Amino acid sequence: EDNRVQGPWHGGGVYVYEDGVIQFFDSTVRNNLAGEAGEGSGGGMYGAARCVITVTASEVLRNRAVNSGGGLYVAVNSLVTATAAAQVSENFVEGLGGGMYGGAGSVLDVVNGSTVMMNIAGKGGGLWVGGLMRLLGAALQNNIAVTGSGGGLMADDGATVVMREAIVSANVASSAQGGGVAMGSDSRLELENCSLMQNKAAESGGIQLQARSLLDLGNATSVEGNMATAGGGGGISAVSSALRLRLSTLSGNVAAVSGGGLECSDGCDIFLQGAVVVNNTANDGGGVQVTAGSTLRVLEGSVIEGNSAAKEGGGAGGLSSTMMLSASAVLGNAAGQSGGGIFLEGGYMELMKMRV
Repeated sequence: EDNRVQGPWHGGGVYVYEDGVIQFFDSTVRNNLAGEAGEGSGGGMYGAARCVITVTASEVLRNRAVNSGGGLYVAVNSLVTATAAAQVSENFVEGLGGGMYGGAGSVLDVVNGSTVMMNIAGKGGGLWVGGLMRLLGAALQNNIAVTGSGGGLMADDGATVVMREAIVSANVASSAQGGGVAMGSDSRLELENCSLMQNKAAESGGIQLQARSLLDLGNATSVEGNMATAGGGGGISAVSSALRLRLSTLSGNVAAVSGGGLECSDGCDIFLQGAVVVNNTANDGGGVQVTAGSTLRVLEGSVIEGNSAAKEGGGAGGLSSTMMLSASAVLGNAAGQSGGGIFLEGGYMELMKMRV
């Protein structure tokens, strides 16, 4: 506790050299400081390349850094595991990854009742992911990205994030995108039996995907009560990406502009399979908004119900896009101007065995 490194150096509490292995059991890393004058990473712990760090039933608490990794930083090709109700909380960094930072090719595992909460960073309030992140039976809550994207988590280009039975809630990126999760280009995000709720950002309140990425939202996952305060995509927003929503729910999300539940643009490919889009709100496309050559497929008993738009497309709206709906229902939606259920301008629509 209460350790520091002066100057542009790293590891306020602990520094592990390349290829090192360190395990924490029932321990606390608290109130340590790394860096000054614009440099210094790993306020609590710093791991150089190819390190293995395990945090078991321990706390990484109230540490500070300047550059990256307020609580913990690992460089390339390292492994960090937080397990057995470990807590990474109330850490701060000016740059990337308030709670933890994982460099390229590294693996961050937060599992077995562990929590990353109440951390603050410029980008990636809770976590910055450069390689693979797994959130399994764990929580990412109440983190803040002050100047950039990813209130809960920011994943770099090409990264992969896997969540199972996880909670991502009440994270904020007030001036950027991805209140809960922000994914870079060419990335992959998989969620199963997760709850992503009450996150907030200027755009993309819950999840944001950059170009050529993949989102697989499956098996009882709920995206609920998220908000985009100044842009589109209250629940989810994507650009030039592929999205699969299977047996999942988008509910009660709000966007100031378009796509209360889901907004997709620039050639996205979206499948809703047994999905529920309910009670979302936006200016256009209350439930779903697709634009600029995107394709929306609503299949296999999906339901778009009770959504509202101030202007066009209460349930779903499309501009210069393709909308194909089959064996599903669009019910009880409302629009202030056109298309209470569905609105399409300059595209193609096909309905088969539908209730509208």
